[in-house]
Parts: sequence; C-alpha cells; structure tokens
Amino acid sequence: MRGVPLGLGVAGMVLALAAAGSARGDGFSFKTVDFPGAEGTTGDGTINDLRQVGDTYLDADFAPHGFTVLANRFRKIDFPGSTGTEVFGENDFGELVGPWYDTDFNVHGYRYFLGKYTAIDAPGAVLMVASGINLFGQIVGLYFDQNGKAHGFSQARDGSSFETIDIPNARRTEAFGVNDLGQVVGFYTDQQRAPHAFLRSNGVLTTIDVPGATGTVGEAINDFGQIVGYFFDADGVEHGFLLDHGVFSTIDVPGTTGTRAFGINNLGDIAGPYGTGDGSVSHVFVAHRTR
Repeated sequence: MRGVPLGLGVAGMVLALAAAGSARGDGFSFKTVDFPGAEGTTGDGTINDLRQVGDTYLDADFAPHGFTVLANRFRKIDFPGSTGTEVFGENDFGELVGPWYDTDFNVHGYRYFLGKYTAIDAPGAVLMVASGINLFGQIVGLYFDQNGKAHGFSQARDGSSFETIDIPNARRTEAFGVNDLGQVVGFYTDQQRAPHAFLRSNGVLTTIDVPGATGTVGEAINDFGQIVGYFFDADGVEHGFLLDHGVFSTIDVPGTTGTRAFGINNLGDIAGPYGTGDGSVSHVFVAHRTR
C-alpha cells in the first residue's frame, strides 16, 4: 500500500458522502471525506478534473477495496478474483489504475475502464503497481525485479510500449504521477537511503527537494506543471507540499499529526490523507487554494 491507514468505510456500491466538516490552513481550505462504519483506508487520495476522488477503504476483515466518489455517489472497485484492490490514479475519462492482490497475495497492476479490468504485469517482475494514468493512456508505476530492486516504469494503455525509469546511482526509483504532457513525477532513494522527489520532462531528470526537509516524495503533477507530494521535517513529521513554478507551499490539515498530498487536478484541487492524534490516519482531505 502506498498510503497510510485511514478510517473510512463503505456500506455498498452507492452511498451518501458524509463531510466531516471543513477547515482552513495557511492558504488552503480543507474538506474532509468520511465514510460511516469504516475500518480504515490506505489514504491514496487521487482527484481528477471532474472532482471525482479515488481511494481505498478497508472492510471489516481489513481487506482493501478501491472506490471512487463523484457528486456524493460511491462506486466500488474490485479486480475480479482478487483478495484486495486499491485505486492509485485516474484520468478525466474515468480510467483507474492501481494494484490488486491475488490469492497468494502477489501484487499486480490493473487498469479499469467502463466496467472492464485489465491486468498489468512486467516480464520478470515479482511485484507490479500501476500508480498514475493520463488522458492519453500513458500509465506509470513501479515494479520489483528478481533481485528485489524497485524501478519506475511507463507504458501505453494497450501494453504496446514499456519503458523502465531509473534515476542514475539510485537505490530505488518509483514513478507515481503523469500529466497529459507526459511529464512524470515520483521519488528515488540515494545511497544513504534518503528519498528525493524527481520530475522527468522531455527526457530530462530534475531532483526536487523541499528546503530544510530530510526527505521529499513527489506524487502527482497536473498539466500546468504544479507538483504535489510530501516531505519529512527534522522531527520526522510528514507535511504535504505544493510546488508551483518554483515556489513551495506547505499543506497541513489543521490540528493533525501529519499530512500527505497525493493528487492534484487542473483546477488546483489537492487530495490526500492526514493523520489523527491516536497515531493512525483516518481521513482523506480535498483542499482548495484560498489565495
């Protein structure tokens, strides 16, 4: 699971959205999405231009199930025959991607569109996760090779092309988000195992580090080049960030113990999970800029 546990729940295919309220932080207005009776969620928090939110909830047996919510209507996403499914990415057509788990708990990627599920696996991979998809069907994610090393990847929706993404001299590379221009964001770890966000644009790789952070992870990018993710401060606390044309803004849901930003659409809406005082993460937020 990419995210951290969240306290959400679903009682069926179509439910009413229960907003736990809204709050204001430094430059952002936050709305919390709650699902009554949930055991938790993984807190993936993707959002498209229709303002459809995708995420993953945990049932009473703590099995993960993907879902989307649009206009207060929920849809359950379960790869056929799986023991668990998660939603990591979506585009404006409503195509979804994420991981699913087989009966041996092996992890595979999938693409969902109009009721059809398609498995995504790389030759020789022992673990495969699809994390992001753009309007043209470019899918990005990560896989582990036979030696246990993580690599990012990019491929077409029909599987006709596959490209490994590796940051030079990195211990691991993971790709999480892609926009309609084909720009890819993710993170890599250096030889000291510190995480750094990266942007790949027109074949050029750029490292992104929040000033003063001990680690930075890039999660999503919109068509305006705005990037979101999260970073660790000197005390190990997680904070979301927005990088907008060279300017960093911190995203912290007020009164929480940690915030991650996982999704951003072309309207500038941001989604992700935040932590609660008991040490677990129990909510997903949608944030809007207030200035």
